[in-house]
Amino acid sequence: MNVLAPIGHNMAPPSEIAAGALERLGAFLSETPVIETIEQAKTGASLMTSVSKTLADIEDDRDAAVRPLNQRVKDINRTYKAATTPVVEVLAILKARLTAYATAEEARRRQEAERLAREADEAAERLRAAAMALEDAEESASQGEIGVNLIEAVGEMSRTEYELGVAQREAARAGRDTGVRLATGFGRAASMRSREILSITDPVAAVAELGLTPDIEEAIRKGSAAFKKLRGRLPNGVTSHTERSI
Repeated sequence: MNVLAPIGHNMAPPSEIAAGALERLGAFLSETPVIETIEQAKTGASLMTSVSKTLADIEDDRDAAVRPLNQRVKDINRTYKAATTPVVEVLAILKARLTAYATAEEARRRQEAERLAREADEAAERLRAAAMALEDAEESASQGEIGVNLIEAVGEMSRTEYELGVAQREAARAGRDTGVRLATGFGRAASMRSREILSITDPVAAVAELGLTPDIEEAIRKGSAAFKKLRGRLPNGVTSHTERSI
């Protein structure tokens, strides 16, 4: 079986050369569904080597074509990274300070909202007391008791109603405005945003619940290989076996 021609300048495009390799493989596998003789094995080994060399030539050709482009991309990335890294690092300091301020300010606003909510509760209690006092005054007056000041009782009732309305509005406003929003001048205010951060507190229980997913299995394989390099053995629960193939 002839060896496929290597790829190089002025040669056929890789798709054509790969198609030729695939055709040769298909022809051999169709003619030889089972390798039973040493001659068939030698022919198959020659074809395997030939096609492997073709694949290597295609990869070399691809690498030669993209290496200058990749190097250019690396150079561009390095230039821009060198320019932006100091800015990113200092910007992170500014963000940390803004976060510290916003965290403290939000805590202060929550405390203020809680204080105003308590004041609203106290105003509601005063209103209940004023209502009871007015009811008592009206009852006493209806029984002809002398010295009952209904005007004062009504006035106290009206005053406490007004104070309750003010207190409730202030408490509601404070409750809505506990979040910090900082005007930026660019249309969108800066504000605190929440993001979920997962912490692994019991990996055994987590794996038991999740099952051995492909990602977890691959992570265990990589971790086990690193463990073996350090300790000279695989970790408990991981075994290895040897496969032989051409």
